[in-house]
Amino acid sequence: EDVDMSVSSSRTISRDDCYERGKYLIVFRVNRVEFWLEELDSLLDMAGLDPDDVYDRSSASLERPFLRCWFPDDSKAKLVASRSALIRFIIELWGWGSTYDEVLEKISGAPEERKKKYLEDGHCLPWRMDAFAFGRKLSTAEQEDRRNKIAPINLKGPIKMRHENLTQFYILENVQPPEFNASGIPFHVYFGRLVASGIYDIIDKMTLKKRNFLGPTSTETELSFLMANQAKAGKGKIILDPFVGTGSLLIPCTYFGSYCYGADIDARILEGKNSKNAFSNFDQYGLQKPDLWRMDFSPRGCCIRAPPEGLFDAIVCDPPYGIRAGARKSGSRRKLIKPVPEKYKENHIPQTQVYESYDLMPDLVDNAARLLVQGGRLVYLLPVATETYTDDVLPKHPCMKVVANSEDFLTMKISRRLVTMEKILSYDINKQDMYRQETRKHANLLKDNNELPGKYGTEGTKLTKADRRAMKKETREQRRKRKVEKLTTDS
Repeated sequence: EDVDMSVSSSRTISRDDCYERGKYLIVFRVNRVEFWLEELDSLLDMAGLDPDDVYDRSSASLERPFLRCWFPDDSKAKLVASRSALIRFIIELWGWGSTYDEVLEKISGAPEERKKKYLEDGHCLPWRMDAFAFGRKLSTAEQEDRRNKIAPINLKGPIKMRHENLTQFYILENVQPPEFNASGIPFHVYFGRLVASGIYDIIDKMTLKKRNFLGPTSTETELSFLMANQAKAGKGKIILDPFVGTGSLLIPCTYFGSYCYGADIDARILEGKNSKNAFSNFDQYGLQKPDLWRMDFSPRGCCIRAPPEGLFDAIVCDPPYGIRAGARKSGSRRKLIKPVPEKYKENHIPQTQVYESYDLMPDLVDNAARLLVQGGRLVYLLPVATETYTDDVLPKHPCMKVVANSEDFLTMKISRRLVTMEKILSYDINKQDMYRQETRKHANLLKDNNELPGKYGTEGTKLTKADRRAMKKETREQRRKRKVEKLTTDS
């Protein structure tokens, strides 16, 4: 599996040098496979690397969590892994092949500077070697057998399970599931030295299960970190969440060093309950608190003024679409609106009205085009009806372009798209009416072709617990069938 890791003219690596063009191996976590490459591209861009120089997209497969790639050095690999929610770890690749004999042959031919430090007699640093397989679980005896097969390379130094200066090596097997490969024999093996690990320990620490203040629509932690990476959150960046809720999307942005602002139309969620609110979550993790405003993102409700060059580096949000919570905006359904008496004005909370998704989306994209700096990103979640979805329903804007669009499968009928848009042109306020008219064209497609069932079902009847269990079971079965079909096709 000598993949063609294409290189740019700025690099002097030979295209025939399989050790250099595939020097590193990225091992992804086996979840949200649709997001693997999109998150990686964003992180590479932030690290100052061109994705086309680092890996060959045509060699990447969503059916296996391994991706051979190139980094200038270990520091760049560590920089990328230090932010990734989906990278399990990155290894410096010593050998690979369809059999262990081939792996040992590749190891013997690997550059000496890569191995010398660990094979010399004077090497005294401790090391350990772990083995695992993608597609099946290795027993303790099988892991020991794999280590014995690699033993001929004769690593020096003491073997330790834990040590502050521990060097870790991995034996990785790519194995087809039992229904296709009852013998469990791997069809590809990798061996290398651990360089960097992802941040799943941080994600686990910030899981919603341990959070002080939650709402019905708090975004799960892993997805929040993914969105922060898509937004390129970092030190000194200014980021806005216009549907902030409990602040779950701003937590990873703040963790990465951004200055964050949030807005919400619901004063109750901003004020919190029982002396707990969104600020409680930031205090829990020792993070800087964001500035919060009560407002919505409609033309009437958005009170943010920005200079012509824009104000925010990114806007991240999970807008309410009426599945778990409905969107609201400033205004009233009444034809005659009475003025607020003077004595009630100080504590008065203005009325709100329903904010339909086909109105919300064009407002969101147009405001993003106005408020973002050049190159700034809008990252949002869009629930869609799986059967009727097409890319045509996504809101378009003359000043914005879609740079990423991945599916997060939820149920048999509903999925959600993680959409990333980037500002490519300056916003001309004199063309605002034209911009909104153009954006609304696509919003009408969203209205006509994206009917979502909502929490009470498509016919308005409330779903029972048994109905929900049956839907979840059916969804799991559909996922299993789709995976089997893909594996059958690949085989």
